[in-house]
Amino acid sequence: MYCTKCGAALPRREKTCQVCGAQQGTQGVTGTGNNESLIGFSGKIDDQTFENYIRKSKRRLIIFGLVSSAVIVVGAIVGNAIGLVDMTSGATIFTVLFLAAMFLFVCLLQAAAKGRGRTWDGTVVDKSANRRTRRRRTGDDSYLTTNYMEYVVKIQEDNGKKHKFVTQNDDRFYNYFQIGDKVRYHGRLKSYEKYDKSHDEIIICNACSTVCDIGDDFCPHCGCPLLK
Repeated sequence: MYCTKCGAALPRREKTCQVCGAQQGTQGVTGTGNNESLIGFSGKIDDQTFENYIRKSKRRLIIFGLVSSAVIVVGAIVGNAIGLVDMTSGATIFTVLFLAAMFLFVCLLQAAAKGRGRTWDGTVVDKSANRRTRRRRTGDDSYLTTNYMEYVVKIQEDNGKKHKFVTQNDDRFYNYFQIGDKVRYHGRLKSYEKYDKSHDEIIICNACSTVCDIGDDFCPHCGCPLLK
């Protein structure tokens, strides 16, 4: 974890920062007043910490892709050794290598996309919460039915273009953003920043989406500055 005041790395569950002395999770604005310093888009988006976070995220994705591809190949070899997979077949070898390559390719594409994207301003124009049902076939005549909540927040750019982001069983953004809120989309982080945070008790980290106290200056999970 990281200090919510100075951003110093701290041992997990540490209550007091050994660098600046700040009590963790106790300081800051309650969100019940009107704090003008919390109105406006933050200039902290240019902080080097975000670049470091994006770089680490890319590295994790690449490592995950390499490890997963290796697991697919090794799993096939082990399966062949115990008689579950016939690796003497050219078609089987091709399928295994194709799956491993595709998995790695998707991870590389996701890594390449991180840190890219345009920034634009807009307004929340609508949002909805709906109960949905998903059916997945588990056999010839059997299905597995799953119920879930779908949360949708619709945003319109200043130029008129419309966007929406959808989450399932996660109401953080649905509750955080209200209709009429001015927002800024940070393409590098693929996340939205609210313009007016003066009445909020929480703030969502634009890097890792952790819900933080509005009084925190840094995300206690990833250490990135909170945009306020």
